[in-house]
Amino acid sequence: MVQQYAKPPTWRQTFSLTFRLLTLPAFVMLDLVKHLVSGRKGPGLLKYSGLSAMRYLNKAPYEGLKWLAGTTSANYAAWAKARGIPPIVDGPLIDDASIYWLGPKRTDKVVLCVPGGGFWAGVNGTALSFWNYVRVELDKQGVHAGYAVLGYGLYPEASFPTQLRQLAVAFDHLMASGVEPSNIHLVGDSAGSNLILQFLSHLLHPIDGIGPVQTINGPLGGVYLMSPWLLFESQSKSFLDPTSKDVFDAAETLAWGKQYASQVPDSRKPYVEAAAAGPNWFSGLGLIVKHVLISAGSEERFLDDAVSFGDTLRNNGGANVQLEIQEGAVHNEAFLSFITTDTPSDVGTLTPVIVQWVKEQLME
Repeated sequence: MVQQYAKPPTWRQTFSLTFRLLTLPAFVMLDLVKHLVSGRKGPGLLKYSGLSAMRYLNKAPYEGLKWLAGTTSANYAAWAKARGIPPIVDGPLIDDASIYWLGPKRTDKVVLCVPGGGFWAGVNGTALSFWNYVRVELDKQGVHAGYAVLGYGLYPEASFPTQLRQLAVAFDHLMASGVEPSNIHLVGDSAGSNLILQFLSHLLHPIDGIGPVQTINGPLGGVYLMSPWLLFESQSKSFLDPTSKDVFDAAETLAWGKQYASQVPDSRKPYVEAAAAGPNWFSGLGLIVKHVLISAGSEERFLDDAVSFGDTLRNNGGANVQLEIQEGAVHNEAFLSFITTDTPSDVGTLTPVIVQWVKEQLME
C-alpha cells in the first residue's frame, strides 16, 4: 500500500532547507530593494515579495520541500478545521488514495480537482481555497455541484502508473456512487494536469490493470488544465529563459521531471509527456471529452509548451479547446490571490474566466 506520508529529510537536506528558511527574509528584502531601485513595472510589493520567497525556497532539495509541504490528508484536515467545514472523505481507495470534499458531497454533478505539486507534494490550502471559492461563487448563481480533491500517492513512494490507477479508481468510485460520466468534470494544475492527461491517454490507449472497472458510456464532462506540466525535459524558449520571472527554476524542474520519468518505461512515455506524444496520440479525444480549457501565464516557463499543445489538441483531437493566456502571470497565478484570504478583493483576470467556464460545463 502506498502511504501519503512526508518522510523526514536527511540531515543534509534538513540543513539545506533550514539555511534557506533562515536566510529567506534577507533574500526577499534584498530582492525587493533591487526591484524598487530598477524602476521596473511589476506586481505590488506584497505579491512581489511572495513570488521572490517562492523562487528562493523552490531551489531547496525537493525532499525537504516535500516534508515542509505536508500531505494532502493533513493539509485538508487543517484547512477544513480552520473554516469550520465538516471533513468528508471517501476512502481510502486503492493504494491509499482518497477523495476529499470541499463542502457538501453530491452525486449529481462533481468537479474533481487533481492537484499539482510535482508529484511529490500534497495539495496546499491555497489550492483548496481557490476551488472552494469557485464552488461558493457558483452556488450564489444557483449552479450547484460537489467539489472534491483527489489525494494520490506521492513520489518516490509512488510512481507511474500508481497515480494514474488512483485517478481511474476515483473516477470509477464516483460512477459507482451514481454520478454519470458526463457529469464528472476534471480540473487540475501543473502535475495534476499531467495526471488528467495520463487518464485521457489511458481512455484512448488502455493499459491493462488500470481501470475504470465500469464502462464509460459517452464523453466525460469538461477538462481544465491550469499551467500544465507537459514535458519533463522541455527545451522551449519560455522554459529555458534565463530572465524568467516564474516561481521555479528550470534546472530544479528538470531534475524533478527526470526523477519521475526515470520510473516510466519508454513505451509509456506518451502517457506522461503529452506534448511529446505526437499529433495523432490524442486523435478521437472529442469522443471522450467535449470541452478542454488550457491556461498559462505569459511569464511562466510552461507557456510555450502549453500553447503548442493546445494547438495540437485543437487541430487533431476533435474536442473544443479553449486556450487562455494570463498576461503578466506566473505558474498557477490564479491561486496566489488566495494565499492569505479565502475572499480576495482582486482575483485577477483568469479566475472569472475559470468560474464562467466551469459554470458552462455544469449547465450543459
